[in-house]
Amino acid sequence: MIQLALDTHDLEFAKKVAFYAAESGFDIIEVGTPMIKRYGAGVVTDIKRLISGRAKVLADLKILDASSLEIESAVLNGAEIVTVMGLAYDETLREALENARSYNIEIWVDLMYIDDPYERSRRLIDLGFDTVILHIGVDVQKRRRVSADILEKEVEKISSEGLRVAVAGGLDPYKALKVVERGASIIIMGGWIIRSDKWQERIAEAFNVLKRGSKWR
Repeated sequence: MIQLALDTHDLEFAKKVAFYAAESGFDIIEVGTPMIKRYGAGVVTDIKRLISGRAKVLADLKILDASSLEIESAVLNGAEIVTVMGLAYDETLREALENARSYNIEIWVDLMYIDDPYERSRRLIDLGFDTVILHIGVDVQKRRRVSADILEKEVEKISSEGLRVAVAGGLDPYKALKVVERGASIIIMGGWIIRSDKWQERIAEAFNVLKRGSKWR
């Protein structure tokens, strides 16, 4: 699956890109953390109305506590997937999973800043999770000049345990192929698309490379 991350403060631009990506075959549209903090959870509703039925909507909440309140707000605004941080205590993770299940939505665990993502993933299996995000944050990308394709070994190890693995952080479709070959199920792209003047062409290119140009779906 391909996911577009809308990490921008420009709501009107985000709407245009979200609609185009959903129409072009992207599977998931992510309402990014900066957008939610800028506009509130209601921005999830704005995106959902545009793309309903074409792609799923993910609210990147990055939950660390008080999951019942955060998940309720996301669900009331149309989110079908939410995120919780792997750094959270197990009690919060359990609570978040129970809350997500009660609303019949998906919940993914973001492993950003986890020192040993493989061992944390094994614990997440015990807790009942089925999807993790291997994620290199924007600041680390800039300072260290790295992107998430360097996590290909971790992708292979974690996916071999039966978890779905999403990968995010500085990816273009060609870097993404490296982690797809190691078992990634979900590719998350943001900046490569939304920071380009030719974002329409890049959406088409990503779809063609990842879905038409490989065996991965």
